[in-house]
Amino acid sequence: MAPQHPVARVRGATLKDLDAVLALSAEMHAESRYAVYPFDSEVARELAVTYLRDGEKRCCIIAEAGGSPTGLIAGEVAPLVFSRIEVAYDTLFYVKPSRRGRWDSLRLLRAFDGWARSRGAMELTLSTSSAVSADRTDALLSRLGYAHVGSVCTKSFKL
Repeated sequence: MAPQHPVARVRGATLKDLDAVLALSAEMHAESRYAVYPFDSEVARELAVTYLRDGEKRCCIIAEAGGSPTGLIAGEVAPLVFSRIEVAYDTLFYVKPSRRGRWDSLRLLRAFDGWARSRGAMELTLSTSSAVSADRTDALLSRLGYAHVGSVCTKSFKL
């Protein structure tokens, strides 16, 4: 019989989760295309605190299994540049490699969707600009009804 893996539960993160949020952020950074840039823990802490304190326009949702953090999604609601219509978008979406292919991602996405709707967002935009499991994430988003509406192009400059 295969070992049972604990079920992921999701909830709004609080300041008590700051260390877990920072640890997951650092893991995402190390695995992502952004690993070529230095990870500044002070900058990450300042931004995380902003998201954890502002529950109206920003949110941070954490997934846990067996008492350990397994992933998070952070995002915000903002007006379109040409309208007062507000849309939601993610800033960071990450699930630990050992928890991918389970329910963690889906539960985080559903919780973020619910938060965005509760804030009156007319649209939810998610991206895979970190390049972490982009193909798998795109496939999951497609199955959930998200449309692929463009691409992200980057051009790096020397530091």
